[in-house]
Amino acid sequence: MVARWIVLLLIAAVSAPAAVTGWDGSDAFAGTQLDWCHWEPASTGGSVAQNDGLLLSTVAQPYSRAAVRTQYTLVGDFDVSVDFDMTGGFTEPINGAGASPHLNVSIGIQSESTRAIFFNRTRNLSGSGYSVYTPLAGQGGHNRLFVASSSASGSLRMTRSGALVTMRYRENASWTEFDHVDGMAEAVYVYLSAENVNASNAVSTRLTNFAILGGTTSTRRFEPTHAYRSRPDFHVGGVVADLLAHSVWGNQWGSTNPLDVMEKNGFDTAVVGVLTRSSPTLKNNAVSKWSALSWQDDFWSSVEYSKETLRRAKAEGMRLVVFFYLSDEAAYSGRQKAPPEWQGLSLQAEAAAIEQYVFEAVTDLRNSGLHPEVYEIGNEVDMGVAGFALGERIPAPPGVDVLRDLTWMKANVWDPEAVLLQAGIRGVHRADPTAKTMLHAASALGGDGNAFTLAFYRAMIANGVDFDVAGLSLPYASTTSNWNLDRYSTSCWFQRLQELFDALEAMGKPVMVREAAYPNDPSGIPGAAMQQFPYTAQGQADWLEAHLQFLSAHPDVIGFNYFYPDYSHAIANAPADLLSSGLWVSKSQAEPAMAVPKVTKANLAAAVTLSGHTANFSSTLNGPAFATSVLWSFGDGTTSTQMNPQHVYAGGGRFDWRVVVQTNVGTIDAVGTVRIGTRRHAVRH
Repeated sequence: MVARWIVLLLIAAVSAPAAVTGWDGSDAFAGTQLDWCHWEPASTGGSVAQNDGLLLSTVAQPYSRAAVRTQYTLVGDFDVSVDFDMTGGFTEPINGAGASPHLNVSIGIQSESTRAIFFNRTRNLSGSGYSVYTPLAGQGGHNRLFVASSSASGSLRMTRSGALVTMRYRENASWTEFDHVDGMAEAVYVYLSAENVNASNAVSTRLTNFAILGGTTSTRRFEPTHAYRSRPDFHVGGVVADLLAHSVWGNQWGSTNPLDVMEKNGFDTAVVGVLTRSSPTLKNNAVSKWSALSWQDDFWSSVEYSKETLRRAKAEGMRLVVFFYLSDEAAYSGRQKAPPEWQGLSLQAEAAAIEQYVFEAVTDLRNSGLHPEVYEIGNEVDMGVAGFALGERIPAPPGVDVLRDLTWMKANVWDPEAVLLQAGIRGVHRADPTAKTMLHAASALGGDGNAFTLAFYRAMIANGVDFDVAGLSLPYASTTSNWNLDRYSTSCWFQRLQELFDALEAMGKPVMVREAAYPNDPSGIPGAAMQQFPYTAQGQADWLEAHLQFLSAHPDVIGFNYFYPDYSHAIANAPADLLSSGLWVSKSQAEPAMAVPKVTKANLAAAVTLSGHTANFSSTLNGPAFATSVLWSFGDGTTSTQMNPQHVYAGGGRFDWRVVVQTNVGTIDAVGTVRIGTRRHAVRH
């Protein structure tokens, strides 16, 4: 890099900051615990800690980065700053390991890897000072700007007006304007980082007083409800891919019908996967004779096996959701092998094959009297599908961080994948025009927080993939690679999910939690328990209850599906994580968590009629429940414990009311709005 020594003597006049709207994410970094409600980990080889300051430390290798990223985005104009103290390594000789070695402390904004601006307190071969890095097209000249400084502490500031981003630094009482970069008006995350680039120098810095001085954040603060929101469009289900194997061949259940128990306890949906292959043995034998057959691996999730699982669920009155693996073996994130007959086909030829396969599969289900309401195309497809996936036909080149280089992912994985997924959706609609379709991402958290997942769905929408529902897997404690929920309080975890759901809502996509589970036993579980939910039977039940309360209260979440609820410790030779997370103690006894969804079978109908300032409220509780207590909140600070109260409002305006009913199966609520002085009022169950 050719350094240009420029001294800018202009002291910028900084206008008074505007107010912050949304959730103010300012953070002084006081105390010893980083607030993970505000921040996402974003390090590569470095470490992050807090001790009356954000402590960022890199390691002595050619590239290392210690960083955090805001959970939320900044929208529109903004003004952010942070104080820095370069505490170690910045004065040592640079141990260069490539072109332009440098050491940075930075504040930056980024929407994706090629859309970013970082303002740095830097050290390079030319000296110590301030610099900018941006990969924005046509803006490379800013990367050569350099202003010398010997100060090891100070402040960095970035403001945006329209698409123009201005950078300032402060080493005393006044701010000095450094540079402007134009062309970045979209919503952005804020990054705080220390890094060594092409230099095997370990550095450390302390950051304090991160401040959002003005602007709008994308998030809203999570408000717990502590009650299940009565909604006819919210469903609870279970992924039951192994249930038939344990029932017919494993003698797991004896006289117990697990689907009947699930349905009676509020699990109203069965989620079943289907492989592309058929089992000749099952096809040529009546179902009544299957138990006499020796188990063969090709039985599992074959067409015949899956149809029988669906028939049994339908017989219990359960809704049906089907996912097509688009493979002859289990396909999931990191494993998306195409069946032999599709391997080697061109993208367009495979798309045609997928469309025809899905059309015939849906037609066969309908001809068999099975009518799933939702069809999922592939399974955990945010890394590709049916061979056109990372690690299959699409290799990840060296040096590409696929979880963060979202531009590369879109061009090389998601754009071609969209052709295949849309073909599958066409196949569904040819056979059943009324059915809904779903795309299922592997994790609600991937890469830097939710950025990867959201980028996947945006890419699908940009490519015209007309899916109806966004499906998500929640992290599993059995997998350490994406489990860090032990660091979050319950409210903090739900805050993060709310941010993700709100973003998908803005894309016009309702959400289904397609997979989630929680252990009742720490055996074989590498991840630590969440703070409020120990790995016990009661902890599992409390985890499920809290999630159903949270999810049902979000109007754009339409369902929750427990992953393999039909497991118990009585099953021999099964994976430890499935045994620990199952909802059965034995073939005849369920875990306490099994009964938690029963509250969803209780329907709370609330209504209000107005006469002037007088409101007559009524509530009716239907289903397997009876009320033990009732509390109405009328939105004006007054309450009532009557089931059907009358209330007189003193003045006009809008009042948001809520009724909370304690029942024998759990707590349930309904909410609504009355407008005194107008003709409008509403009930929101």
